[in-house]
Amino acid sequence: SMNFDLSVLALQLPMVVLIALMAFLITGTYKGVFRHTGVRDVNTIFKAICLSSVLIILLTIINRNLWIYPEFNLPLSIILIYSLLSLLGLTGSHYVLKVVHNAMVNKTSNK
Repeated sequence: SMNFDLSVLALQLPMVVLIALMAFLITGTYKGVFRHTGVRDVNTIFKAICLSSVLIILLTIINRNLWIYPEFNLPLSIILIYSLLSLLGLTGSHYVLKVVHNAMVNKTSNK
């Protein structure tokens, strides 16, 4: 059985989203253009996810020692899963959008 409390998720999720947004703003991930997506964009996404994961892990470890915010006690396995799914989802969506854009451009130029 899974012991999962949705009320705790409602308290943890805003903090994780805030940390992730901060990491993406710091690394400048939002500056990329989909039609020019390449290895540099994947590298920037990777840096942003690593930064957010490290910040979340540090916050979790500090919180476990000092009990500042008892509801913010994330298992490290969840943070790892978040990192992997974010990397796959964001790089995959960038690639799919690039392919769709290129297909649309090629379709209109062939007319």
